[in-house]
Order: sequence, then C-alpha cells, then structure tokens
Amino acid sequence: MNDDTTVDERIAILTARADAGDTQAMFDLGLLHDLPEKPGAPLDLSKARDWYSRAADAGHAWAQFALGHMHDRAEAGPRNHLAARRWYEAAARQGVSEAQMQFARMLQAGLGGPADPVEAAAWYERAAHQGHEVAATHLALMHLSREVPESDLQKALGLLEFAADKLDGLAHLVLADIHMNGLAGERHGGLALAHYCVANLLLPSGTDADRALEAKEALIARQPHLRETYEGQARAFVAERAPSGPDGVPMPPGSAALQ
Repeated sequence: MNDDTTVDERIAILTARADAGDTQAMFDLGLLHDLPEKPGAPLDLSKARDWYSRAADAGHAWAQFALGHMHDRAEAGPRNHLAARRWYEAAARQGVSEAQMQFARMLQAGLGGPADPVEAAAWYERAAHQGHEVAATHLALMHLSREVPESDLQKALGLLEFAADKLDGLAHLVLADIHMNGLAGERHGGLALAHYCVANLLLPSGTDADRALEAKEALIARQPHLRETYEGQARAFVAERAPSGPDGVPMPPGSAALQ
C-alpha cells in the first residue's frame, strides 16, 4: 500500500486479506486500531484486541505479545494476569524479546501463576542476549540480591554496563549506588555522580527518580563547581545514544498498517 491510500481503503484491503487467512493482515489491523499514526486512523482498542486475538490464535508471535500486553494493562477489558502470562509465554517461545522480558517479570513476581525465580532469570537472560536492556538490568538485580543460584557480581556489573549504555535509567542508578558504596572495589564518587546525573535524566518521575536527584544534589553540594561538567556530560551521553524511533509498545518494523 502506498502513501496515497486512504485509511478506509487500507482497512478494506487488510480486512480482505485477513478474511482470507492472512495472519499478518490481522495483526496489522490490530496495530492500526491500537497505535494509529496516520491522520484519520481510528483508535479502537476493542477492535484492536479482536484482531490481535485472531492473529494470536493463528500463531502470530507479535500479536500474541500485543494481546498479552492488553490483558496485562487492562486495555479493552479487565486486567487478566493469567491470560497475559499465557500470551507472553507463547510469544516468548517464538523469540520476541519484549515478551521474554514480560514473561520473566510475571514469573519473578508470581503474576498469573506460581513464582519461579530460576525460570524468570533464564527468560531475562534470553531477552538480554537479544539486546533487551531492561531485562539485563532485572537479571543483574537478581544476581545482586542472590535470587538465582551461583549469583555473580561481575556478571551483574557487565549486565548493568550493557543496559546503562543502552540508556536504561535504573541501570545507571544501580551502578551509581554500587560505585558510591564501593561494592565493586574502591568507592568512586566521580563515577557515582556521573551515573546519578544520567539516571536523573532518564528515570520517569517516582521514587527512583527522586532518589537519583537527591543523591546527585548531595554529591554536587560538596563541590558545586562540578555541576556544569557532570550534567553536561550526562546530556551528551544521552544525546549520543538516544533512539530516533517513536516511543511506545515495541512492535516489529515494516508493518503494512503503518506504511
């Protein structure tokens, strides 16, 4: 479909394909109603959920993830952890890293079924191996808290450095605490301040963001002349690595609904 195709024409074409059994068209219809990016595209979460359900039942991995996400977030229906976990697992087993991350989270927390920290760690690791920075941070935290057999500080540090380079704010906060408290060797206030400054830029408002700001300001209060240097370096660090794509729920590239 080209850029001149209207939304109504796009929906008609995709619906014809979906009715003929095209699972990608089913998913694209769900995506079009879930995350409309074109003018005039109709936001309709109920329709999105229906199309995701059809595609998920037919085995479409990203539709399985999207349906799990809707159950998890109570979109177009009540929150259903059991269904969310089931669909996340289905997509995770097909290799969707975000589904692996979310399935691991539910396993760790015991949402939608029994808690299983060992299995959670295994799924976090699979997602991290695919480049999922949040999964890497969660796996590192499991090693630091000794929630997994053979917990490994050096492995945790490697995971955190990887996640921090990919702009996970929590990874920066944890690394700052580690350097501040000397948990990885000598105490290093400069490295701690650098990570607190980046964490302060990345973390959404809440307890972690407040703690990063408080720690950053406490260190800067001792040497106020460092503020401009460290805050400038933090902004440059983030700017160099900031993704150019849109925010929101991870979705596969090249969706026909959005082209």
